Amino acid sequence: MMTQTNLAVRSLLELIRNPLLPPIERAAAGRALAEVGDPRPGVGVRPDGVPDIDWVCFAAGEVSYQEGEHIMLPSFCLSRYPVTAAQFQAFVEAEDGFETASWWEGLVSRERTPTDQPCPHANHPRENVSWCAAIAFCRWLSHRLGQTICLPSEQQWERAARGPAGRAYPWGNRYSSGCANLNELPGDVGPYRLGYTAAVGLYPAGDSPEGVCDLIGNVWEWCLNEFWDCDSIELSSGGERVMRGGSWSCAARDLTACSRELDLPDYGYGGVGFRVVGV
Repeated sequence: MMTQTNLAVRSLLELIRNPLLPPIERAAAGRALAEVGDPRPGVGVRPDGVPDIDWVCFAAGEVSYQEGEHIMLPSFCLSRYPVTAAQFQAFVEAEDGFETASWWEGLVSRERTPTDQPCPHANHPRENVSWCAAIAFCRWLSHRLGQTICLPSEQQWERAARGPAGRAYPWGNRYSSGCANLNELPGDVGPYRLGYTAAVGLYPAGDSPEGVCDLIGNVWEWCLNEFWDCDSIELSSGGERVMRGGSWSCAARDLTACSRELDLPDYGYGGVGFRVVGV
């Protein structure tokens, strides 16, 4: 028999992915779903306390990168969603997690306490995350899963965001209103501006061809490599690291899947998160 709670969850799941509803209504449904428990694969934590990652896999091949360049990429798997608040909190609370010194070894900064989460909803992307904290999370998750987990290179990230055809956005070659959690008001790009993060997967029209969500908007996403030297993935380097995708506060008119941003690896602030890659 379907319980009242199960009925509520099913109703909320239908609402958050309904493209006919404006983003503000889907966002409210997403917050309500966080309160009763978001059951979607890849959003929460397994019974053993390990983040449940929903992998989307990409075959090896030639891909478009930046302006007209073509490169070969080996196969890889990318998380469908950015790492959520619930998943990062599992790292914070684990006995072998955030406070374990070995996860921070060799990095330019070791954080003693986790940063605040501006939107404390379990199914929102974790933000205010430094590159160093993201690497520490990846090391912990690698240990827990018994496989190599890391941040994506920006080439891997761009392959996921541009699709096999090398498009300007995950959904096509032109910006389409309502496809991402961005500020559409500057330049009259569209009528939407939430002004905060939203539950992951809330913009189905913006999914990539392979079904990766939130590649544009919601939170900036750290990549593995340095900004000024894309071939450098030395973890101990203090060089500025790449961020891709833009956040809820960014003007939609200024972003494409090729847009690059940078920041220091020990700096994290509102609107900056990450997703993970498995190889």
